Amino acid sequence: MYTRLIELSPKNFVYYNNRGHCYLVLEEIEHARADFEKSIELEPDLLDNHITYENIKRLESLIKLNTIDLETSNNH
Repeated sequence: MYTRLIELSPKNFVYYNNRGHCYLVLEEIEHARADFEKSIELEPDLLDNHITYENIKRLESLIKLNTIDLETSNNH
């Protein structure tokens, strides 16, 4: 639904924000990050965009660390 709305109104930051939240629920982190980056580009003053974007970056770091830890423990 949001993808279609974005096609119809690509300058509406709310659609990117909402789709980004949907991607988070679906655990599609890279897509979520991209949507929040676009939402920030379109509406840089919205605090929710920045907070969620920073949380996504932290989540990506934790996932990367967890993956490294799993690879290390599998090698022993």
